[in-house]
Amino acid sequence: MAWCVGVSFYFQEDDTLAFLMSMLIAFGCAFLFLLMGRNARNSLNRHDAFVVVTAVWIIFSFFGMFPFLVHGSITNITDAYFETISGFTTTGASILDDVEVLPHGI
Repeated sequence: MAWCVGVSFYFQEDDTLAFLMSMLIAFGCAFLFLLMGRNARNSLNRHDAFVVVTAVWIIFSFFGMFPFLVHGSITNITDAYFETISGFTTTGASILDDVEVLPHGI
């Protein structure tokens, strides 16, 4: 999201606040996760690794949808989540008809 803030500053568009708020939410949750896991043991077996990878995709996509929702470019949570997963996996699938009307950061 930091790169997107830079792009938004460069083009002087209105999505800067959406990314800053989304980053604040993500950092706040990351801090809470760090606090909750500070006494966890640091060993993974194969099953745990699969769970971690799956959870990372789900959680990253969850936090990735916040700029769409905060900015208002996508108002439906399901559509924002789909668009985020589509972007992370680079499938090319999109719910947006015209991406050229969105700010450059988004």
